[in-house]
Amino acid sequence: MTDDAAAIPPRTWEPEALLGEDMGRAYRRFVEWMYDARFCLAVVEVSTPWKRDALIAWTSAKYAGVRTLRLDEVGPRKKSLWRTLEETCAPEAGTKVLILERLEEAEERQYLMGELNIKRDELVRDFPVMWIVLVHRAAAMEMRMKAPDFCDIARTWLWEEHPPELKEMLSAIEARSIAVGPAPMGEGAPGRELLDAAAHAIELGYPDEAADLLAQFDMKNAHAREVPERVLLEAKLLLAQGRYAEAQARAESARAASAARNDQRNLARALYALAGVELHQGHYSSAEALFQECLVAFEHPSDSYGRANCLNALGLISSLRGQHAEARTYLQEATALYTESGDGVSRAASLQVLAGVEAAQERYVEARALLLEAIAILSELGDRSGMAATLYALAKVEILQEQYEEARGLLERSLALNERTGFRQGVAASLGQLANVHALQGRLIEAQAAIREAITIQQEIGDAAGRASSQLLLGQLEVGVGRYEDGRRLVQQAVETLTALGSGQAEAARAILRKIDALAIPPT
Repeated sequence: MTDDAAAIPPRTWEPEALLGEDMGRAYRRFVEWMYDARFCLAVVEVSTPWKRDALIAWTSAKYAGVRTLRLDEVGPRKKSLWRTLEETCAPEAGTKVLILERLEEAEERQYLMGELNIKRDELVRDFPVMWIVLVHRAAAMEMRMKAPDFCDIARTWLWEEHPPELKEMLSAIEARSIAVGPAPMGEGAPGRELLDAAAHAIELGYPDEAADLLAQFDMKNAHAREVPERVLLEAKLLLAQGRYAEAQARAESARAASAARNDQRNLARALYALAGVELHQGHYSSAEALFQECLVAFEHPSDSYGRANCLNALGLISSLRGQHAEARTYLQEATALYTESGDGVSRAASLQVLAGVEAAQERYVEARALLLEAIAILSELGDRSGMAATLYALAKVEILQEQYEEARGLLERSLALNERTGFRQGVAASLGQLANVHALQGRLIEAQAAIREAITIQQEIGDAAGRASSQLLLGQLEVGVGRYEDGRRLVQQAVETLTALGSGQAEAARAILRKIDALAIPPT
């Protein structure tokens, strides 16, 4: 609770400048005409924090006996609403105008709205002063549903004519791509046909079948777990399941064994696997260094397929950093090598990342054409993993063009495929973009549920970049319903993580943080 010594900004803003000409004039008249009346209630929807504070400051400066009560400081686990009202409206306090604020930020919103509704008549009888409830528009909607009897006695209901638009900030959200080219396989391993089949199953998104094939290989080979190709396939399977620590341990084991044997081909493959683990966790700098090392390593055995995969991954990293010209160079070279080798799966993955580069530069027609080409390839091959990632990428293009229903359908298909393949990072990414679509269409409850589920998965699998993107969205959703402090904290955390990762999303995140900060600071 604060006294009428609310901080008045350097400029005293008039109600008309805060709420709009008509609403501001109505607020001014209400306070003037009802100042000496017994109980009378005005509800004012104000979604911009600095405007709320400035309206309190104007009222306090113009009229004596104005007291404010912060509802985020009231509740069963804090101080009871009734006792706080008794203290605030005690005869010696000289209260003439009671301003209630920050219902939207209160942890005990349900309790408070229930109290206002159930004890409406007692409130009117025992606290006969002018009441002004300043409330965020989202909380105002909730209050109409949860405290209808209290809302019924409002003498006037006003609102900010030009509230901040959440949609403008949400449009900057774009979760990072999740496609990385498949890990290369080698020749000469015992039971090669089983390893080839397992590699193919992993690439197409059949993890259970891949695990079964690896088990068959183990049964036929006494020292299976010492075979580098088998170890690297296990690492790739673990990576696809989001088990990053285990994947890293297996790849490190393969690297050590290959180095001890001076096996340059499998050493390069182990470096590729380790780089993939770093990339999937959003560790761009370390991933880039490993992929560059891997690129050089693949030159010695003259492995063009391995080089193509490294170039594809380096293109993805450049894209994620916003380095579009560099990304295009890497990806075009990778695509050419895949085309030469006739590898449709990898070509489709490269086309998907290249489409992301085009979309980032607002070349949506070109991006869509690349993605449709990739979808045609993947559909023919029956590649569930690649299809999930490409549908996801196409949905992002639709979101950027505000085609939300089309995007939602694509994301639901992507989510279902990722769930079937057990690719948890893909599940989280699809949920994150679904949350974005829900929010852009005004379905904030569904958006919050989806993004919280995504964050849980990302925390469990150690996906730092994905979690940061999700925090960025959740922070905006919190701001959108008036919980500015919680929202700002989440966005700040996302900014710090993305900056540390060297993500191209970092500047967009900082811009969002600046917009949130601007909601609390009046213009000069």
